Amino acid sequence: MKQRTKKLLIIIPTVVILVLGGALVAITAASQAKDDLPALSDGVEPTPEDTEPITDAPPETEAPDPSSKGLSFESLGNGSCLVSGLGTCTDSELLLPLESPDGELVVGIADYAFRGETGVRSVTLTPAIASIGDYAFYGSGLRYIDIPAETVDIGEYAFCGCYSLTEIRVSADNPTYSDLSGVLFNKDETVIICYPAGRVENFYTISSKVEEIRTMAFYNCRAIKLVNYVG
Repeated sequence: MKQRTKKLLIIIPTVVILVLGGALVAITAASQAKDDLPALSDGVEPTPEDTEPITDAPPETEAPDPSSKGLSFESLGNGSCLVSGLGTCTDSELLLPLESPDGELVVGIADYAFRGETGVRSVTLTPAIASIGDYAFYGSGLRYIDIPAETVDIGEYAFCGCYSLTEIRVSADNPTYSDLSGVLFNKDETVIICYPAGRVENFYTISSKVEEIRTMAFYNCRAIKLVNYVG
């Protein structure tokens, strides 16, 4: 009996020590695991954006330049140039570029640039186009054109012989030119510059304000049978 009691006195403390040791290990591990967790600031929970993986944004791409390609240019030697012809361009609706392939600013259309080019149906001018040369579209297939406020110099016979041309539209802000129902005038409407040859009306009335009709203003306007001047 004494021997059994002695064994129990040895075993019980051992078990207690083992139990305490295991508990201590568990507490230490839990504390370390807690330390490894990311800290939250002021009790605010992370939003979905905070937990989503960071991905690289797709690279930005430049929009393609819609300007007509292949046009030829004439340098003015001062960092600017004129469109001098179609070159290798096959577009029927021309959109003039702001710069030539050499980086020069396109400021005008040269004399005879599109003369006889029957495949040209329209042309869009940039605000940098200050001039349109003599005979620039003579005999071309131009159907209409918008003259911006910045185009202040239109050469002689620029739109003569354009048998498909029905209207020349001018910005109201243009200081030099205007239009009345698609007919090109000077700003104060005292000079008729060009009556589009493709118009189908057979009768035209000239306002009493008109003091001058430019040479060839009605060149080959085949539909007109009668012109009435009310002045």
